[in-house]
Amino acid sequence: MGKYIKKPNVIEAIIEATTFEEFIAYGKENCERLVNGMPWYFKYHGRNVTHETDERYIIDKKAGGFMTFTPDNVIVHTEDNISIWKKDDFLGKHDEVI
Repeated sequence: MGKYIKKPNVIEAIIEATTFEEFIAYGKENCERLVNGMPWYFKYHGRNVTHETDERYIIDKKAGGFMTFTPDNVIVHTEDNISIWKKDDFLGKHDEVI
């Protein structure tokens, strides 16, 4: 878990699924059922994830679901808030705290 600073706040960011491929690998390891080699349903940081297409998964959120696409990276800011950012955008707006 890295810490990043966005002036003036410090947030903790978990960047476990930095690529779509890593997200799918996590899903394959943590799902009960694969369909055509793809995870069909799994939990990611306590959220339900369901397969829509091989390049799109729906992640449940309290205010409704949102989708993750192949070029996007999943970044989890807290247990209650899952945000999808492109890695370059995230790193362009945040500096890692060492």
